[in-house]
Amino acid sequence: MIRRLGWVLAPLLLAAAVPRAEAQEDREPPLLTYLEVGGIKTPIELDKPLDLKTQEGMTSVTLRVEPYREFPYAGLGFRYPRSYAFDADLDNPGIRMWTMEGPDCTVMVFCYPSSSDPATTLDQSIEGARERFGAEESSAEPASLKLGDEELSGTLLKILIGGQSMHQHFFSLATVGGTVLLILQDSPDDGGEPSAEYKALIEMLQGSFQAERQ
Repeated sequence: MIRRLGWVLAPLLLAAAVPRAEAQEDREPPLLTYLEVGGIKTPIELDKPLDLKTQEGMTSVTLRVEPYREFPYAGLGFRYPRSYAFDADLDNPGIRMWTMEGPDCTVMVFCYPSSSDPATTLDQSIEGARERFGAEESSAEPASLKLGDEELSGTLLKILIGGQSMHQHFFSLATVGGTVLLILQDSPDDGGEPSAEYKALIEMLQGSFQAERQ
């Protein structure tokens, strides 16, 4: 299994500077919990006691946690598995970075200044990745993916490291948050097919992905 290899990528940092992101952008999106009573869902804080009384007396209640979290930054909105590890790097004034990592898959979001061209950002990131991993150990091909109402066009980078395969889908788009580079990384099976985790992740993204355009 290949873990944390997305950070080896480190897309080229663009020179333009932007104001430092506000501190709250490094917070992990919270678990979304709800109380289910008689088939009706009511929002409630996790692990916070709640006394519920009805005309019939005390009612049995159930506290549940949604199987996903919601990413709300960089002009994007999407759901990802709640078990994924979340990390934010906001220290560089020219780029904000977030990762959501599972056992076989990683979602990476890089947000550059709005003055950065999405196509140029995509090309430079692919070029930088192939230089780092080695042209002989990687191949690139066109990729497309429909997430929510967005028809994304980008590049699929196939990489071989130490006999293990890694696939990275690169997409770049302009949002109200800036120029966003979205990378979806997967450790495919021995036949080169997407992992079961990746298929489930894509299904979740397809039903929740939103981009607030400029």
